[in-house]
Amino acid sequence: MFLKKEVILLGVLLSLRIIFTIVQILIDYKILSGQYSINFMDISEVFTYPILILIIYIAIKYNTKE
Repeated sequence: MFLKKEVILLGVLLSLRIIFTIVQILIDYKILSGQYSINFMDISEVFTYPILILIIYIAIKYNTKE
């Protein structure tokens, strides 16, 4: 099965969001040591609207092909 570019992009964006969230949780519980001046949870929230728009785009695009 051939995956479309949009679906691959959606998977990458969702993966990045999950990874940034996990990193922030590890930092908060002091499992991941070091000093970070970046809040990774804020970075993961940057992906919210692009992911939502991409989901809507994919749904409309593949629903109209019938």
